[in-house]
Amino acid sequence: MTNSATATGQPADGTYVTSNTATITKAQATPKLTWTPNPLANIVYGTKLGNTPSCNDLDATAKDPTTRNTVYGQFVYTDETGAVVTADTVLSVGTHTLTATFTPDDTTDYVSGGTVTNSINVLKTFLPDPNGYSFPNYPNRNYPSINPHYPA
Repeated sequence: MTNSATATGQPADGTYVTSNTATITKAQATPKLTWTPNPLANIVYGTKLGNTPSCNDLDATAKDPTTRNTVYGQFVYTDETGAVVTADTVLSVGTHTLTATFTPDDTTDYVSGGTVTNSINVLKTFLPDPNGYSFPNYPNRNYPSINPHYPA
């Protein structure tokens, strides 16, 4: 942001008039982005990112580096493939690296495009037998196993 100011003055004896112009340039601040905890708590397969024990794993924050006040704006979250993830996303089993990219509402005073990363581990879930049958070969099944054939 650039501002100019002009000051004009005349000495008491009125002999001359002087004028100066000053230009002040304020650089855009880079918001301090945080995302905690890092890494995020483990979840089991099938859990939506917005339905975790911590309520929402997509909760990065942006603060002014000087005042530490909240910088309002929007975060877009992506996984390691670049696909956008939301609170309704169910990630596959394994460790995922998530990135939050920030765009401030005030693009005059703050730089856009800052990123912060985090990781989350998605664990296998065991599917219990839906009919209560107990077979020695099928005590539990890992997702995405198909249901075994049950006798009538």
